[in-house]
Amino acid sequence: MRFEAEITNWDHPWFGIDFTHSLTVRYILYNENNIQVYNKEIYSIETATTEETLIGVYRANRANEYAAKENIRLLLLDLENVK
Repeated sequence: MRFEAEITNWDHPWFGIDFTHSLTVRYILYNENNIQVYNKEIYSIETATTEETLIGVYRANRANEYAAKENIRLLLLDLENVK
């Protein structure tokens, strides 16, 4: 099996109170015969707030992490339906 992931869009503000980041990733999965069995773009969006940290760079990092974790969570949910 072979698995590919490519970030196709990553939107993140440079300034703000709350940081909302969106992430789109194309995931491609091939079976053992190198036949593509899954090819999908997954979009996620998450926010880090000033309640979590007052330091902007930390909010930006958290928003990135949250969007990435949500994207992976959505991928795993979708893969449950792949045969």
